[in-house]
Amino acid sequence: MKIYMKHLICNECINMVKTRLELWKIKYINVGLGCIELPEDLSNEDYKRLIDYLKSNSLEILNKKNSIRIERVKAEAIEMINNMEDVSKEKFSVFIAEKLDLSYNYIYVLFKDITGINIQDFIDLLKIEKIKELLLKRTISLTEIAYQMHFSSVQYICLFFKNKTNYTTSFFLLNN
Repeated sequence: MKIYMKHLICNECINMVKTRLELWKIKYINVGLGCIELPEDLSNEDYKRLIDYLKSNSLEILNKKNSIRIERVKAEAIEMINNMEDVSKEKFSVFIAEKLDLSYNYIYVLFKDITGINIQDFIDLLKIEKIKELLLKRTISLTEIAYQMHFSSVQYICLFFKNKTNYTTSFFLLNN
């Protein structure tokens, strides 16, 4: 049984859900970005208890097919951005179409209709947040960040950052 979730997108949330499932002695195969995978269906009582717990923590179960697809797109995009050094330089369109086994044009239109923004803008937001995170860690250089995030040069990552945030990377670092 797979239960698709909205807002299950960070390690803290994933660990919180795992801990609760373990406390309730509910076996799971995997709890990951946007999805809880169980080896079998839950009893009605356990399912209701899980829904109530998730709602109390601002998480929600997705039941509509298109909402589930959108959350899967978001989860795959987050996974890709968080693991850029392990991801080939293929285009996200190819990556997501293969992951979801759907045409990219269909995914693009569906994403835009439901979220109000296009997939590339969403990915750009994720990239900016990842760049900020890496800059604030101050453990790797901007050159290394550019390479890790698949930018062709330091100049390009700086231009991308400035266009998306209206700040230079230097200004961002000085003020954070």
